[in-house]
Amino acid sequence: MDIITDVLQNAATSYPILSGVAVLAAVWYALVSLRAGAGDASVGGCVTEEGIRKARERQQAALAQAASARAQFAPSPPAASTPKSPAPTAGGAAGEMPERMRVANARRAAADAAVAGTASTAGAAKPAFKGGSNDKNSVTQRLARLQGGKGDQNSNPLMGPEAGKGSSSSGKPCKKKGG
Repeated sequence: MDIITDVLQNAATSYPILSGVAVLAAVWYALVSLRAGAGDASVGGCVTEEGIRKARERQQAALAQAASARAQFAPSPPAASTPKSPAPTAGGAAGEMPERMRVANARRAAADAAVAGTASTAGAAKPAFKGGSNDKNSVTQRLARLQGGKGDQNSNPLMGPEAGKGSSSSGKPCKKKGG
């Protein structure tokens, strides 16, 4: 055993790159062997029909289980209930409503009338647009402000702050004063 370790140590010190590649190859081969032994995963990234069929079966089983669990915990749909009319009072006629119902109907009629009144005015002609040439947020006014703020039309911002104004000494960039 000592002889084998001495030979491997001598090879590793003499050929470090080759020994590194050999170690990586051995690790890769071990991983591929373990993966192939598992059986469920495909080797080398190849997808087989058998693997696809097994995956579909697992997926269908999971979906069926989830559907049965959902059906088990889902509440039953509520029965469509109609509002019951109040029972007539002993002293009143069968067609007569109680006092609280008459008050509620009167309030509802007043609210409906108010809504109908606002709906009729909403259907009328809309007020004229307040904007115009004096509106500072109109498109033409904003465009005029942009055009006015541009400054000299002959200036070229790539040429510096004084470009297009002729040759003057102020057109030169400022330099730091010597310290």
